[in-house]
Amino acid sequence: MRRWPLMSLLVAVPLLAAGCVGKPADTNTGQNADAKEITLTISSNALEGGKNANIAKWTVDYVIPKFVEAQKAKGVTATVRFDGNGADDKDYKTKVALDLKTGGGADVQEIDGIWLGEFAQAGQAKPLADLVGQDKVDAWEGWSKIPSAVTALGDFEGKRYGVPVGTDGRVLYFNKKLFTRAGLPADWQPRSWDDVLAAGQKLKRSRRVPCRPRRPAAGTPPGPRPRRRTGPDRYR
Repeated sequence: MRRWPLMSLLVAVPLLAAGCVGKPADTNTGQNADAKEITLTISSNALEGGKNANIAKWTVDYVIPKFVEAQKAKGVTATVRFDGNGADDKDYKTKVALDLKTGGGADVQEIDGIWLGEFAQAGQAKPLADLVGQDKVDAWEGWSKIPSAVTALGDFEGKRYGVPVGTDGRVLYFNKKLFTRAGLPADWQPRSWDDVLAAGQKLKRSRRVPCRPRRPAAGTPPGPRPRRRTGPDRYR
């Protein structure tokens, strides 16, 4: 599963609308604004009935039909194709990078939010403002429905590149009885990773609290990274 899925418009992440990736950049934000027929491809590391099936189903059954319907109301005929994938995240990232490097890739690309900086620095992702103009980016009503901490997933170096598909959270919980035995407050409220580490060290030093550190065997992945996604339904 991906972390912080982000969608961006490419010419790259996210379901998100974000910058241009892989295709020659054009500073004319009004280009093709009067087109009556458009064809777009959305790419995601998701497959109906397979990996990240909920993302694939949401895109095919909700996003695309709603977009086509909205364009039809404006007198525009839109054809949108979903290019699903089910590869390992690392392999998918490599595929996207190669596609964009060779001038290919989808028009709307979903990538892991933690990859955004790499694609932006490589010139394979462009800020939304460069595509449609800052005024249109700021005027989008959807921002008001997404918490600022979540929209920040689509930002890099002060510029917004995409719209997060969703996010989730991870929490720490602790045993109050063990904390009390170690001399730590039962209402412990850490405000930094230093506070967390300090508490862990105190628990480790305490002879009244059984503590056995866990670490993965050398050379093996430590497991999944924290994910931040609530799922696409959040923004309906």
